[in-house]
Amino acid sequence: MVIAAVIRLLFPSAPIWLGSLLATALPAVFELVNGLKEHRGMSGDEKRSFVICEAREILDTSFDDIPAWEALSEKRRDRILGGLAELSLWVSDVAGDVGDRKTRRLLRKSLAKLGKR
Repeated sequence: MVIAAVIRLLFPSAPIWLGSLLATALPAVFELVNGLKEHRGMSGDEKRSFVICEAREILDTSFDDIPAWEALSEKRRDRILGGLAELSLWVSDVAGDVGDRKTRRLLRKSLAKLGKR
């Protein structure tokens, strides 16, 4: 729930459910991406498709209470989940380059800058 609290703090006018959405989605997708990162039996596109399919199964039911989620087309949902997968892969790459602690510090700094705009 740290993510939800940070979103609430930085973006007080954002819908209340946004923090819950990100708090559910990002860790789930990050774990999927991280688990496949070293898997040599799949191409990058196959890994991305797998993550999107798995994330859809995990998150679709969790997102049912978010306004208009069910109204989105499957294509739009896939794009959102694909974006979450890309974001998670990028964070995973950064963490591998500079370490988890420094990555958290850098992301916190970036979020703080975002909240000031």
